[in-house]
Amino acid sequence: KDEALSDEERVGLAKLQSYVGKFEPTRYITKTGTPALDSQGRPQVEARYINTKALLECERKTECKELLDNMADFGDKLLKIVADQRAPK
Repeated sequence: KDEALSDEERVGLAKLQSYVGKFEPTRYITKTGTPALDSQGRPQVEARYINTKALLECERKTECKELLDNMADFGDKLLKIVADQRAPK
């Protein structure tokens, strides 16, 4: 896949990968607001939704930050919806 990229696109991809690689895992929070733990007592983590197309279209760092902040909020909302659906009724 990388072979089809121009040199400029490769540089951009490397920057994006480096930036995304610095993200902290999103901890899964239960409906009661406490961190969910796995079978070994470690906090469970969830994958984050990142719209890379929109991120690449950003022209300024402030746009990127705002977009990523909104994605984190969106991810949190999704996690809460899933937790609500999994909770016993």
